[in-house]
Amino acid sequence: MTLTTDQLALFRTYLSDTGSDCVQSITINNATGGSWTITYNGQTTSPLYYNAPANVAQNALTSLSNIGVGQLVVNDTNVTTNEVSYALYFTGTLTSTSVPMFTINLSGLTGIAPIGNVLLNTPGGLTAFRDTELNAFYTDANAN
Repeated sequence: MTLTTDQLALFRTYLSDTGSDCVQSITINNATGGSWTITYNGQTTSPLYYNAPANVAQNALTSLSNIGVGQLVVNDTNVTTNEVSYALYFTGTLTSTSVPMFTINLSGLTGIAPIGNVLLNTPGGLTAFRDTELNAFYTDANAN
């Protein structure tokens, strides 16, 4: 027997298996001035100052139509003279989903060889059970 989409969602809720929330991080080192941008799924933010705080990055990202207000939280993990780091948490309708990776463009930064990276800390949408496994559990439960 195969479960409907609604039944699968209900079972995932009962099992607390609704999927993981995606968390990405952005780190920039060696920038002393200038600006940079973040791109998400083909849309690019307005330029951000080299040491923009998390709330500025969050506002720029949530102004993109493919993210939107309430869909992302950005926290500072380190803001010093030589490094800016953010943790980006997908929320709202982007919770428990697999989302594209951010990319960054550092060409507007000044300093001695500014570098940056984007890391996937937690992939979104991962569940403990595949749909086929939930269907097998249901079939076995009905048989017994």
